[in-house]
Amino acid sequence: MSQVNNNTLINMNDTELLGEILQANVSERQKSFLLCYISACGHTTNAAMFAQVSRNSHYVWLRDETYQAAFSVAQKLADKELLNVAIGRAAHGVNEPVYYKGDIVGYITKYSDKLMDRLLQGAFPKKFGTKHIKTDNVDNVTDEELMTQYPRHALPDDDLDLLIAKGKQLKEDFEAGN
Repeated sequence: MSQVNNNTLINMNDTELLGEILQANVSERQKSFLLCYISACGHTTNAAMFAQVSRNSHYVWLRDETYQAAFSVAQKLADKELLNVAIGRAAHGVNEPVYYKGDIVGYITKYSDKLMDRLLQGAFPKKFGTKHIKTDNVDNVTDEELMTQYPRHALPDDDLDLLIAKGKQLKEDFEAGN
């Protein structure tokens, strides 16, 4: 692997995928859009703006099988870039300016704990994943089982009781065919 910038690692497979896009039998404008799409982490509107093409052009180009194939490769690389950016924000943080009387006096590194949680859940679902009800038939789950696996700390008791009552009413209405 080689280091490209502080947050992005490109391996040989990624380089080969990038080569596929550059060698694809598509126009230079289409290649420009695809490269911008990767840089924009899969954001079509930003990619079109950076490539200076109409966003709608991309959707017209998707009718062409050759462009579809190149775009499929670009999507894979954009997904990897998005993951690299997320890991960078979670693990290395983002420098944000500190102001005093309107002037920048320094920078503070801010990390994203929520993003780190999500990355850990994806990478280690058994250790960090969300809890699931362990039953084949959800109708057989008791309120006690639900309360044990999903504690009531997220909502005030009154709000949670109201939601539970509303859910039971919806279930009864559904079963009655209303």
